[in-house]
Amino acid sequence: MRLSWVSILLLIFVIPQPSVLNSKSPGEVQIDMTSFGKVWKDYISNPNGENALRVYSMLPDGKDREIRLQVEVRPLIINNLVILESQIFSGDRDSLRVAFRLFTIADTALEEELGKILGNYIRFNARSCLRELNNHRDLVPYLSLIVCSFQFTLRGDTTGQGLERKARLKAMEYVDDGDLKAIKKECIKTLKKCKIK
Repeated sequence: MRLSWVSILLLIFVIPQPSVLNSKSPGEVQIDMTSFGKVWKDYISNPNGENALRVYSMLPDGKDREIRLQVEVRPLIINNLVILESQIFSGDRDSLRVAFRLFTIADTALEEELGKILGNYIRFNARSCLRELNNHRDLVPYLSLIVCSFQFTLRGDTTGQGLERKARLKAMEYVDDGDLKAIKKECIKTLKKCKIK
């Protein structure tokens, strides 16, 4: 079989070349098991502020044009969220920042888990949660994902969800920082509109 010049040109330009697939263009972030996976595993085995900062610095900041994410990364994160959550509740601000930045690579399942953790954290430390939400607002797809996610109440437990909503509202009402006034107002408004399921 003879190939025409047109066929040869099509083969050259249409079939992706390995060097093109592995190259990184400006504004592109690659999240893979080799680099990010190692840093995440270091954080999980020794969760502290320094390792959290390393994870945070490797995650996209939301301004990147393209994110290449290796498929094994999300399960690795989801399987270890309990450690991230524990660090957040122990007061590690850098781990809290990691949770917000993880939204840049989250699928629906990861978004829901992050929303539950951060939503519960509102009641625990509303000021800190609002501050980091304000700093990372452009990374969170919609506020109700966080403020209306109830981790410790079962679906259909309207009493438990109602009590959790009241506790979150009360916690946010005590935050009086001027720079958090707008995000606090937005969160309270969203929380009041949440449907109890």
